[in-house]
Amino acid sequence: VGAALALLAPRPPWGPRWRSSHLDHRGGTAGPAQPLIVGVVTGKDGIGAGTTTLRGMSVTSEDRPWGSWHVIEDGQGYKVKRIVVHPGKRLSLQTHEHRSEHWVVIFGIATCTVGDEVVKAGPGDCIDVPLGAMHRLANEHSEDLQIIEVQQGAYTGEDDIQRHEDDFGRHE
Repeated sequence: VGAALALLAPRPPWGPRWRSSHLDHRGGTAGPAQPLIVGVVTGKDGIGAGTTTLRGMSVTSEDRPWGSWHVIEDGQGYKVKRIVVHPGKRLSLQTHEHRSEHWVVIFGIATCTVGDEVVKAGPGDCIDVPLGAMHRLANEHSEDLQIIEVQQGAYTGEDDIQRHEDDFGRHE
C-alpha cells in the first residue's frame, strides 16, 4: 500500500464525511439524556483505563507510556479521539489494517511520519494517514502535544494496531 503525507487545511468533524444522523446541531449525540456513569480500571504497570457513559455515548480514556488518549465520539465507521503526547515521547511506528486516520494539531508541534516522509505540523495543520500506511506521531518539544484524531474504517478497535518499532517494548 502506498503512503502519502498531506499537510492540509483543517476539516471540521461535522464536514462532508459525517452524516447528520450521527450528530445533532450542537455536535453532541442525538437522543435523550442518560445518567452519567463513571468507572476506572487500572491495568498492570500503572496504565489505567476509564469508561464514561453520557447521553448514550461510551467514552474511553487510557494512559500510555507516551501520554494518553480520550475517545470523544465512537460511531459506525468512525471514532474521534483527543491524543496528548508528552514532551520527548512518541507513539509506536505502526500500521492499521482496517482504518485511515486524519490528525488535526490543536496545541504544540507534531513530528509526523507517514511512509518515508516526515513533516512538522503546528496548531491548525492536518495530516492524513491512508489505510495501511506506516506512521508515527512524535513530540520533540518541551510542551505537551495535543491532537484530534479522526479514524475512519470498517473497524476502529484498539487491536487494529501492528507495531513495527516501539520505544516501550510493545512491538511484535
